[in-house]
Amino acid sequence: MTTETTLKPWTTEPDQSDFTAAGLPCAIRRNADMWFLCGYVGVPEKHPLHGLGVDERLPADGLAKRPLDLQRTGVIDLVAEMLDPAREVTTLPLRMWFEAHKGITFAGVMPGLAPEFWWFGFDCMHAGDLLPRLAPGGSPELDAIMAGLMPQGDAEYRDFAYVEAEVRGLAEQLAAYPFAPPSRILGGLVSNTVDRQD
Repeated sequence: MTTETTLKPWTTEPDQSDFTAAGLPCAIRRNADMWFLCGYVGVPEKHPLHGLGVDERLPADGLAKRPLDLQRTGVIDLVAEMLDPAREVTTLPLRMWFEAHKGITFAGVMPGLAPEFWWFGFDCMHAGDLLPRLAPGGSPELDAIMAGLMPQGDAEYRDFAYVEAEVRGLAEQLAAYPFAPPSRILGGLVSNTVDRQD
């Protein structure tokens, strides 16, 4: 039997959580307007990425060979890199170094979280993500308006367990930095001959 809770898990799951993963502070927050979840990982001042924005370019030398997962890195960033005629093949924007749900979309001090940490985060508000407030029945006043503008038909809700797993994965990557980011990017944007040593 399908219940309202099964159909709308956002009605019973937490709206926020704070925890530690890979020695770094982590947070999950629900967006107050559209009810989707966002994940964040903080790095201390001594971390080499502290203070950098998502568009900061980092050296791409020493990249490890591994397939690029566009569900976790973000196809829009990849396309933007490939179409930029002035792109630097030897660097990548920070947002593409780390794999989290559809890419890193935030870097900075996060209101309500420890200000001594620089927070990197992602949101679950991308193509293919179900936005609870726009889901049929999520908000009757928006149902009629949004039905034709932003259909949610095959969209998938990214639940709390999914977001927590993505946050933990991002924390592991940030804790291990500097490490080798993805290198097998479509079109040969970045290539590397150094094999990954596991």
